[in-house]
Amino acid sequence: MYQTRSGTRLSLPASTFITLWLVTLIGWVGVFGSTLVVGAVLLILATGNSDVAQKVLDFGPLLPMSAVVLVVTLTWLLYLQSLEVMKLSRVGVTTIPSEALRSRWGSSTLGWLVSLMVCAVCAKGVGTQSFWFVDFSVLAIATVTGLWCGYRSTRGLSKTHRRAMSAPPLFVDGILSGRPDSATDSSMWKKLGPDWVNPQSIVRSDAAIRFADAADDRSGSLSIVGRWIPLPIVGFIATSFIWMADPGRSPASVAVPMALLGIVSIGYLVERRAIRLDRLAGEYRERARKILDKAPGSGAPISLWVANRRRTRGVSRRPMVRV
Repeated sequence: MYQTRSGTRLSLPASTFITLWLVTLIGWVGVFGSTLVVGAVLLILATGNSDVAQKVLDFGPLLPMSAVVLVVTLTWLLYLQSLEVMKLSRVGVTTIPSEALRSRWGSSTLGWLVSLMVCAVCAKGVGTQSFWFVDFSVLAIATVTGLWCGYRSTRGLSKTHRRAMSAPPLFVDGILSGRPDSATDSSMWKKLGPDWVNPQSIVRSDAAIRFADAADDRSGSLSIVGRWIPLPIVGFIATSFIWMADPGRSPASVAVPMALLGIVSIGYLVERRAIRLDRLAGEYRERARKILDKAPGSGAPISLWVANRRRTRGVSRRPMVRV
């Protein structure tokens, strides 16, 4: 739970911060690559021709270019997570972008990403065109801007993370705090991060239903991510092994298929997490059913039924609650 400067309260999932920290790390790698290119050009200007500096100019631009591609790829994941924040916090479509841009972190991050794209474009042209000095000047300015904006963005994200984690669960109402765990309680919620609470510690049915809906939404998003991550990669795995089998390849070329297999395994792990969240949602709904069964006169205003819910990984039966 995080309160913005304007007073808006947002339920920020821990996965949102994980993605933002990953984008931050990728951005720093890109700025590091552009810094290497600037240093290599200065070394060549100072000492003349240098083999080490020339190798940096050949491979250095790959870092900012790859960083831009990865950041753009992660943007759609941030979009899915922003939809979840809108549902959990009950805010409008434009609330999150406006709050982000209004903050110091948002403006710094935007400047950081723009400077990263400028670095990716200019780093490739340094030393290959007649106006390479203009390219180098723009690259140097963009690199310095990226370093400054990156520092402010990282500092702002760290401060926001600390403030948001002051109340770790997604919802704080209707929970009995300080309840000791019993041997029969499920430990599924502990394995899924600080967003979730023990289902047995919930004392209000509406709170249990909110946690169940949140777990359902998270499960659906992760299921989509887990299935789509491997799809663009699987077709290249066999080709990469054939490419690696060429006798003229360096032994280091084995890193290419291994990296592709690693990406596919990440998709599998994300899919497994989606299944666990699906089970946790069932536990929350079961807790809501038990609370409603114990409530006096609960049968009149509230009806319980079991419905078939078709999900992307199959059909599962789960008790549904309507208030």
